[in-house]
Amino acid sequence: SSTWDPKEYGPEFALDTLARTRWSATAEDRLPLFRLDVTQRVKANTLVLYQGPGSLCGRAAYAAVRRLEIRVNGRLSMDVDLSPDIMQPLLVDFGETLRVRWIELRVLDRAPGPKPVAFSGIELQER
Repeated sequence: SSTWDPKEYGPEFALDTLARTRWSATAEDRLPLFRLDVTQRVKANTLVLYQGPGSLCGRAAYAAVRRLEIRVNGRLSMDVDLSPDIMQPLLVDFGETLRVRWIELRVLDRAPGPKPVAFSGIELQER
């Protein structure tokens, strides 16, 4: 990732399936980037993203991501708009089943202010 809060919010925490943990960029990182490289390709046609914390009481600590660029394997690229409610998961349909080697998330726009952005969960699914 471009940056992370070294205390307890490293990139690995977006993938650990625990709602209480997350990857969090530093508040100073205005255009955060998160990249996941997998050791074995994953078949998926849907990406599910969970922003911020896993509970309502913690959502005021994070800025909402408004727009995100998603790149998959260097050939699929799409910009998506996210809900202003950071508790609402984002489902992105790739339009086809892919054998994912890597996926990159670039924050293009976020809510203003000094708060960091965060992802508490990133899932690749085949629906």
